[in-house]
Amino acid sequence: MCFVRVLKKPLEINIDLVLPILMLIFYCNDYLIKYVLIFVSMILHEFAHILIAIPGGGKPIRINISAIGLNAQVEGIYIKPFHKFLVNLGGPFMNIFLALVCYISGVRRFFPENYINFFIYSNIALAIFNMLPIMPLDGGRITRDIFIAELGFFKGNRYIKGISFAVLVTILSLGLLFGIGYGGSLVIVLASGYLLYFQKDDRVGEWLMNIKNLLCKRRKLLKKGIYPVRGLVVLENIYLKDIIKNMDFDKFHIIYMVDKSLRLGGVYTEQDILDVFLKSGDNIKLDELEKLKGDKTIC
Repeated sequence: MCFVRVLKKPLEINIDLVLPILMLIFYCNDYLIKYVLIFVSMILHEFAHILIAIPGGGKPIRINISAIGLNAQVEGIYIKPFHKFLVNLGGPFMNIFLALVCYISGVRRFFPENYINFFIYSNIALAIFNMLPIMPLDGGRITRDIFIAELGFFKGNRYIKGISFAVLVTILSLGLLFGIGYGGSLVIVLASGYLLYFQKDDRVGEWLMNIKNLLCKRRKLLKKGIYPVRGLVVLENIYLKDIIKNMDFDKFHIIYMVDKSLRLGGVYTEQDILDVFLKSGDNIKLDELEKLKGDKTIC
């Protein structure tokens, strides 16, 4: 995926260069209007996620517009697991709502019936597709959270990655079997291929391995009693995942949090970072750490 930034403030907006290419493909196949209808449905789907996230302290800071819709990065904390579950369900429920509104209202009097029917069926299909156990779809996120709660952080992520790949290969095979000449199959093939590209990205695997090595180092420190140390000075608005990426395997880390005036705001060990990260996920900033360290309701 290759994104181009078109706006930075007050909200960063990036557009995937694949999007205009895909629109050209659909135009050449006389499918552009239907693709636009699906694209609008996907945007409203993501908008529902944002609306539900805001009451929990979420604040959208970045929007990526890709070939398969819109993805918003929300800054904030989901304290309760149930609220995180509701955020993931918000998108599919929006698609069902749109389908019901078009079905029971009188919009057929103003638009061609074939496009209305397509919009209804597409939203139902989007709701079902997004609930499949595929990362980074809503069903994949829900399944991953369940796995992590039952099996632990590493097994949970490893299992959902394997399941995502298997389901996508199956869907892609069925799409090719029915032929991409049919519009619906073309969408399935392109969406599945796009998501398979996401699964191929091994940065997640390397990132998880980094965390695993850091946890192993803790056992070495407890065994030896003495270990080399490395200090990191980090701005308060940096995400925990980015701090972890900058940690070494052979050093124990002390993190000094500073504000934009470079005044010290707190001192943490790498174990403080890992504990909150493994409990709360990757959308946590360093200045939120103190609140989360003692919170017993964190997922």
